[in-house]
This record gives sequence, C-alpha cells and structure tokens, in this order.
Amino acid sequence: MNCLEYYQTLLAELNRYYQAIRSQNPTGIASSLHSLATLETQAPSETHPQLRHYLERKSYKKALDWLESYYSGLKHSPFTA
Repeated sequence: MNCLEYYQTLLAELNRYYQAIRSQNPTGIASSLHSLATLETQAPSETHPQLRHYLERKSYKKALDWLESYYSGLKHSPFTA
C-alpha cells in the first residue's frame, strides 16, 4: 500500500471510529480500535512524522484533523467525489 492509499484507508477508519463513538456502538468502537492498531503497524516508511507521532500515541482526533487538513490542501480529494 502506498502512502496515499494508506492515508485514505486511515482516514476512512478514523471516520468509522468517530461515527461509532457518536452512535454509542461499543462493537463498532472495538472493531475500529483493532483496525487502527493494525493500520499503525502497516504505516509506510514515508508516512509523515507528525501523523506517525499521533498514531503512536493514540491521538486519533489529532490524526483525523491532520488528515483532513492534508486533504483540504489537495486539489482533488478522494472524498469529495
């Protein structure tokens, strides 16, 4: 998985995680936490150091904010189609 694919996958999972929290879905929360832990171990070597830092410290809100900021700076976000 290249870095862009990784960022897309991570962003989607972080959104699922926060949706599960909002809907008070304990099974969804646990599933997302497991997926996020797996994704952390699969981070490509070129993953931005700040994003890696947030993931290592389980600062998922900061990771989500970082990714949303990253995509807002792109002309074509894969989540606007």
